[in-house]
Amino acid sequence: MKLISLQKPHFQRSTKKSLLYLMINANKNSTKVIDLLASSAESEIKGTESYLAERVSEINNDISLTEDEKENLLCWIADDLVLPNQGLNLAKELQIIALSAKTEIFINRICSFSGCFTKKQLKNIYKSYNFKQIFRTVFNIDISTLHGHSEFIELRELNNCIKHSGYVNKELSKHGTWINKKRIEPTECINAYNRLKPNIIIFTEEIGYLLIKHS
Repeated sequence: MKLISLQKPHFQRSTKKSLLYLMINANKNSTKVIDLLASSAESEIKGTESYLAERVSEINNDISLTEDEKENLLCWIADDLVLPNQGLNLAKELQIIALSAKTEIFINRICSFSGCFTKKQLKNIYKSYNFKQIFRTVFNIDISTLHGHSEFIELRELNNCIKHSGYVNKELSKHGTWINKKRIEPTECINAYNRLKPNIIIFTEEIGYLLIKHS
């Protein structure tokens, strides 16, 4: 299936169209906070690991401690690393959840603001089984031909799997990266985030230009 890319329409901008342009441009930079979720957690863990490594060295070199005392203290230090690492894994998953939520909010917002849809259509516009049909009805366009649509669908399926089970379901397994995968690992989440994000931004941009053209 050939993907199309909508060009920025050329016309005299009304106030509404100008505001839609502003919303699209603002959306491009709105992932910066999400980008920091995992990287900030990793930075904090490195600082914690450095501090604890110094403590381990101090304990091992402390001649006033018995071997049993050293072992007990080292066990406590090992436990101190469990929660930060769990937090890092959660941050990697939250990047996917946050990107999906941000995308849903943005699409709902610009669709509502555009004035192109009825209240009933807006209520159901983000539901997977209505999204394509509503756009086909209103604009006579198949949004699956827009650049980034495949990544958009993958993001939604991955988000649902992370929130509900942590395992790859039948729908997510249709996307190449997840074939033959069972559990969704945190490292796979951050890789998926970095891979999907650029095309998700393009897809929401394409939706925005389509709305501008018909507003």
